[in-house]
Amino acid sequence: MKLSKLVADYREKVQISQREFARRCGLSNSYISFIENEYNPRTGKPIVPTLEQYQKIASGMGLTVHELFERLD
Repeated sequence: MKLSKLVADYREKVQISQREFARRCGLSNSYISFIENEYNPRTGKPIVPTLEQYQKIASGMGLTVHELFERLD
């Protein structure tokens, strides 16, 4: 599964907004939007999260980064 779908599916499952998920992760709302859309509309380039950003996303989902990576393609 792609990170974009994993994040969107998680938010839908727990019924939270991008803004709330971003707050839980310690990331910006726009960054979560970029993740779900798979690219940065300002640059047109794909989003490639850093390990720190993956850790924050995992934490926001109540997972370890290892568990998050296991769910990704």
